[in-house]
Amino acid sequence: MATTVTAIRAPRREGPFDLFAEVSSALDAAGERLGDGDVVVISSKYAAVSQGRTVTEASVAASAPARAL
Repeated sequence: MATTVTAIRAPRREGPFDLFAEVSSALDAAGERLGDGDVVVISSKYAAVSQGRTVTEASVAASAPARAL
């Protein structure tokens, strides 16, 4: 059995959004269709953004060692 990897581009998003709908839309736009046994891999960052789990840079205070880097 051969393994095929196909990258699908999805738009950059900010704030919470429907991850399933975005992935489904990106697959449709690419002309791809999922079949039995297919595996979908989504970056943890994209998943976190879809759930609204982000912070602004201004809300983060860097420690002295971090600033020294």
